[in-house]
Amino acid sequence: MHIYAPQLIFSFRECVAELKEELKEAKKVYKSREHDEQPGDREWGRVPPEQHTIRIPVALQVEEEENYPDVGFWNKKDWNDFESRASTRNERIDRFGFLCDESGMRVSSEWLENMTETAKVAWNELYHWRLDPTTWTKRNDQAMKYFSATMCMKFPEFCWCQGDWKLQEFAKHRYPDWNHYFRQPGTLSCE
Repeated sequence: MHIYAPQLIFSFRECVAELKEELKEAKKVYKSREHDEQPGDREWGRVPPEQHTIRIPVALQVEEEENYPDVGFWNKKDWNDFESRASTRNERIDRFGFLCDESGMRVSSEWLENMTETAKVAWNELYHWRLDPTTWTKRNDQAMKYFSATMCMKFPEFCWCQGDWKLQEFAKHRYPDWNHYFRQPGTLSCE
């Protein structure tokens, strides 16, 4: 299946518009809850952790390897072995080379950019609800469930593995850039 550039751009814009709508709805819910708080509930503008409620999309069902025989790197070990062999041959590999479509072809740079932009919107939402971790390894369960469901709903490539190692590997490389840039004062705001 080939996706042409205009279709990809339309799909990407549609995805971003959908996530922006979800963010608007979440902000409305948040503002309505603000009026129900008692004095002293907020400390330095933060909602107590037990009041953090973020709508987690329904997660997709885990895919089976036998249904996608052309997809590579179902196990993290397979990817690590591939990286190791390439390293011994002094070959340079793409750090996102484990992401491929159902025919086994690596995802395009445009599709990878679409994944990155969607991840940023999801991390912005986590920031809004004060669920964004300082590093991705320090994420809580709620943040992980939200991020995983959001990304897997839009990108089945993250479902084609055991566990969620592809999503974790992706976040390991992309989250620090988002975290460094967007945590600078004046870039994002928590209401």
